[in-house]
Amino acid sequence: YHRLERGIKNFYIIVGGYGKSFNKQVHSYMKRLKVKYGDTLFNKALIAVFAWGTEASPYQYYRAVRKAKNGAKDFAIFQHKLDEFTTDTVFFSNHPKDFQITIAFSSMGNKLFQEYLERREKQNIPIIKTYNTVALIGSVAPRNVFEEGKAFHNLYEMTDTVSVFVNSKDILLKLSSVAHLRSRIGNKGPKNEENLPGYIK
Repeated sequence: YHRLERGIKNFYIIVGGYGKSFNKQVHSYMKRLKVKYGDTLFNKALIAVFAWGTEASPYQYYRAVRKAKNGAKDFAIFQHKLDEFTTDTVFFSNHPKDFQITIAFSSMGNKLFQEYLERREKQNIPIIKTYNTVALIGSVAPRNVFEEGKAFHNLYEMTDTVSVFVNSKDILLKLSSVAHLRSRIGNKGPKNEENLPGYIK
């Protein structure tokens, strides 16, 4: 609320991937942004990180999968608070709703997001249009994740646009593909791209 009253209209939430602890995100990623853009960016936008904590060593990859699933519980609390904010009719009856919220899930952060959505659907909790853009970067989600009945099939209820970023050279994604005998959208792209709805870019 305070940021909106200060005139900030752009909000970016980063859900890090494999090995991206809170300290790494703040002391590396955020510092690089500060050096590159200085105060000009931070006076116009709010950038927040959601850190769920993982191990950095490849041989602890399966521990990272378990931690991503556990992190979905904390993300549910965060998302609930954000849903409450965007649907605060009292506040927005006196303030214009002219801001943008973008959330980016990187690598294993997509596993956390997938787990969260699957649990929400099992609990019959309706999805609320919260975001303008959901970015899936180097996603470990399976290639059919946008198909009917899969975790991401109804993301249009949560966001205006889904942006999928593909990197065929991502080593960790290749390890995941080999371990599970399943290609990931982060290095192969979604299945049947030509049939995807227009909000998925």
